[in-house]
Amino acid sequence: AIANISQEFSFTGDAGATDPQYTSATNGSVLKGSNDGLHTVAIYTTNFKGKIYVQGSVEATPSESDWFTIDTNGLTGYENYATATSGVRAMNFVHNLYKVRFYYVADASNTGTVDKITIRV
Repeated sequence: AIANISQEFSFTGDAGATDPQYTSATNGSVLKGSNDGLHTVAIYTTNFKGKIYVQGSVEATPSESDWFTIDTNGLTGYENYATATSGVRAMNFVHNLYKVRFYYVADASNTGTVDKITIRV
């Protein structure tokens, strides 16, 4: 059976902000009833230059200190957009999480946006 339909996120912060911009939290695999812990993510950007992070928590109502960064590429622990990038980047990760959220830190020279992020659990 399919555990859940995808959910879409957008960022509420300033498009040109270089300080971290967070999404709201969503239920992860544990709260969605997924036994395999698979999360599939698509990141949509327009000329974005910076880093996008995925964070998870094993707490049902996490405090700020309950979040940890999920290594999405096996190298840096974040999705790196070293040059202005437009399009969709897909990733998968496997963790048994209660909650998931995303954030980005834009490069000082960034003029683009993170348009949306979708997740399917």
